[in-house]
Amino acid sequence: MKNHVQSALVIAAILYLGWGLSLLVAPEQMHALLSSGTYDPTTTAMFGASLFAFVLVFLIAAHNPTQETVHASVSGLLFIGFVGLYQMFVAKGMPQTTLTVVSMVVNLAVAIYLLISLTDAAMVVGGGKRGKAKPKARRRR
Repeated sequence: MKNHVQSALVIAAILYLGWGLSLLVAPEQMHALLSSGTYDPTTTAMFGASLFAFVLVFLIAAHNPTQETVHASVSGLLFIGFVGLYQMFVAKGMPQTTLTVVSMVVNLAVAIYLLISLTDAAMVVGGGKRGKAKPKARRRR
């Protein structure tokens, strides 16, 4: 299970590294893929840099996949994934290109896989018990 979690985190790191590098190397072209708004080089560069920060978080989590680091990774993946979906399908601020849709699908698939892995790991640690523990019987005096 640990190897699968590490592989999923590396996939997320590669996805975010690709987007981050693209935003820094070809900011105007990448901006056109991500936004229908006006181009701002500073915002685009800062977004690319923030994706690099996520790459570091994912690689640290892949190196030592503790429950806390995987939780942090899942939180980031889900937040960016849901904001991206909102921008694509509700606010219509992000164009629906093949690249952006596939990226969102991969992003959310990795997040859901990691979330399921965390749930399975919690069940193993907790002894497989579901629900509340039964209260202990009190002794009569």
